[in-house]
Amino acid sequence: MSTPRHAHAPPGLLKVLMELRAVPECYIGFSSLPFARCMPRGDGHPVLVLPGFMADKASTLHLRWLVAMLGYKVYDWKQGVNVGPVGHMEKVIIRRIDEITQRNGRKPTLLGWSLGGVYARVLAHEVPDKLRSVITMGSPVRFPHRSTADRLYQRMSGQLEHPEFLQTIASPPAVPATAIYSRLDGIVNWQACLTDESAQAENIRVYGSHLGLGYNPNVFFIVADRLAQPEGEWRRFSYSGAYWRTLSRKFGFA
Repeated sequence: MSTPRHAHAPPGLLKVLMELRAVPECYIGFSSLPFARCMPRGDGHPVLVLPGFMADKASTLHLRWLVAMLGYKVYDWKQGVNVGPVGHMEKVIIRRIDEITQRNGRKPTLLGWSLGGVYARVLAHEVPDKLRSVITMGSPVRFPHRSTADRLYQRMSGQLEHPEFLQTIASPPAVPATAIYSRLDGIVNWQACLTDESAQAENIRVYGSHLGLGYNPNVFFIVADRLAQPEGEWRRFSYSGAYWRTLSRKFGFA
C-alpha cells in the first residue's frame, strides 16, 4: 500500500509484543463480571456490535453479553469473519441497521471494535439519521495510516489503497461519537484512533492492548456510561461523573 510521508506509522515492535497481554486481560474481564451489575443502565435501546478485522461474533460475545446484562437489545452483525473491504461492508450493515430499527422502533447505537469501528464512523457520516450514537474501540479514523495488519488486510480484502472518502471520517459526525483508544496499542497507531473533538465527539484514553479491548473492564465501564446517556441529552465523559452515577445507582444516593 503506497503511503504518504505524513501517514501515521505502525506501532513499534515492543508494543506489538505487548499485545500478548490480551490473554491475561481476557481473564481479568471474565473475573470482573460481578461488577457489571453496578454499571449505569440506560433505556434499553438496541446496540449493534461490529467485530474487528479477522474476527467474528465470537470475539464480541463477552462484550455483547455484558451490554445485554445492562438491559439493552444487543445484536451481532451476522456477517461472519470481518475481512472487509471498507466501502462494501457499510452497505451490508445499513441493511442490518434497518432490520434492527424496524424490529425495535428505535435507532441503534453502533459499537465497533477496530475495523468494525471504521465502518461505524463511515456510517455516522453517511446515514446519521439512522443512528443514535457511535462508539469505537481502537479504530483508526485518521487516514492515511499504517498498521501491523496491513499486509494481511490487503491479502484478505483485496483493498490495496485507503478509499478517498476515509480522509474525512475523523471529523465530528452528526451523532454523538466516542473514540476509545490506548497509547499502548500494538496493532494501530493510537494517534490514528483519535476523532476531531466537538460538542458531541470525544476521545477517551484507556490502558491495555488492542486485542484485549473487548475484555477490558475500564472499556466496558466507559461503554456502559456512554450507552446510558439519554437521547438528545448527551454529555462528554468524565470519570468523576461516571463513578458518581455508578455509586448513586449502587447505594441509592440522591
